[in-house]
Amino acid sequence: VWPTRNQLSTYTAVVLVFVGFIIVVVSAFDLVLTKIVFWVFG
Repeated sequence: VWPTRNQLSTYTAVVLVFVGFIIVVVSAFDLVLTKIVFWVFG
């Protein structure tokens, strides 16, 4: 069973938005963790 072109574009958009969101969350977490480590250890 293959998805229709409309379903495929919808799924692709959802995946891209989700991946972008995960990248933003991980980057923010990394930035905060880096600031904390530099603050603690100088």
